[in-house]
Amino acid sequence: MEKYRSAIIALESTLTKFPDTKFKKEIFFLMLKANYLFAINSVDTKKTERFEDTIESYHTFVDSFKESKELKTAESYYLSSLKELEKLKTPN
Repeated sequence: MEKYRSAIIALESTLTKFPDTKFKKEIFFLMLKANYLFAINSVDTKKTERFEDTIESYHTFVDSFKESKELKTAESYYLSSLKELEKLKTPN
């Protein structure tokens, strides 16, 4: 439904209420994915901040779950975010 910000807030809330959940890896990955999609679909003036949030989410995910099967997908979000940030910094 493209309610990325709402998804991020709900996932963060879930981690706050249930810090020992067995779904922690999935929650962190979904937060990363939602941050990335939120950034990609944002207006240009908000993209820098949101790609930076995506990069932060990536680091949190990787630091916690180095052996995850979603690592390759997570890395693609990370690398894409870096490219997009570089584009935003380059004047037209």
